[in-house]
Amino acid sequence: MAMLFGREQSRGEILEHVGDVSQVAGLRRTELVEGRGKGVGLVECRTGSGLDFTVALDRAMDIPFATYRGVPLCWHGPPGLTAPAFYEPEGLEWLRGFFGGLLATCGLQHTGAPSDIPDDPHGLHGRIGTTPADTVALEQDWDGDDYVMRVRGTMRETRVFGPELVLERTITARLGERAFVIDDVVTNRAYEPQPHMILYHFNIGWPVVSDGSRLHIRAQSVEARDAEAEAGAEQWNRFNGPVAGYKEKCYFVTPEPDGEGKVTAAVVNDALLGGHGLGVALTYSNSALPKFVEWKMMGQGHYVVGMEPCNCLIYPRSRLVEEGLLPVLAAGESRRYTIEVRVVTGPEEIAALARPAA
Repeated sequence: MAMLFGREQSRGEILEHVGDVSQVAGLRRTELVEGRGKGVGLVECRTGSGLDFTVALDRAMDIPFATYRGVPLCWHGPPGLTAPAFYEPEGLEWLRGFFGGLLATCGLQHTGAPSDIPDDPHGLHGRIGTTPADTVALEQDWDGDDYVMRVRGTMRETRVFGPELVLERTITARLGERAFVIDDVVTNRAYEPQPHMILYHFNIGWPVVSDGSRLHIRAQSVEARDAEAEAGAEQWNRFNGPVAGYKEKCYFVTPEPDGEGKVTAAVVNDALLGGHGLGVALTYSNSALPKFVEWKMMGQGHYVVGMEPCNCLIYPRSRLVEEGLLPVLAAGESRRYTIEVRVVTGPEEIAALARPAA
């Protein structure tokens, strides 16, 4: 049953009051019509709970926009949402099309800084995030007393005489829930083993990120990426207001999973919604995504906290190869990654984030 307007309501009760479910929730396809985003296909999802988000079909089915009761949940970068045609793969040029948004997927063969191996050209964070989806399908219908909304699509990272990695993505939301689930399956359809790196770049912005906000994650260890991050490392999970001239800090976290092998990470602001608090939480399998990167960027305009579950840390690619840490998919092998994204609000939900693992 759906929790709507303060109480649980059955399918029959809801349908008695509306001519169509679109009055309270649903999926709608749209398209950007001008600027550098012209032609990008979108799916708008309204859950009826106050959580609304948008799927960018032409940008790997990533999520550029998300709000809760009108409050923005994510940071938007200066380039805005750009079409795939503007992708520049060399070096750091990925940043020219980095819209931020709630989710930007990185991979599938490379994440992190550009490859430092001369004959292995990969730019910052790889190619998949600028790959359009095909075989797109929208589904929205009743399942008993639950109204279920799904968006499906397939992205391929491939070339002649090279890799053929396929990402099949399904995003599922339910009427009345402050959450949705991203379910990804990556398959190596080539006839040779292929490197496979993936990182989910969740970008939480103002006002969820504000002076006094914090990151909740149970950590076995936290490693500063470099000397810049070492300065102020004692405040790695605490945030202040925007700072002139701030240099980004990254922290590599080894999470402590709960009794079910799950990791939960959340950025929370206790002061929002009249003191009830508001945050964005991720829950996923530690075995699938055993590493976590925090991107702490407290700069003016570039004011964002990245929660980044990943299947390996973003060390230089040469180091990953030398130490045998570069993940590989065998021919025909698949890996599944499932992440629940939910809005947390209220003292009980926020307090639960800080409780010790069972």
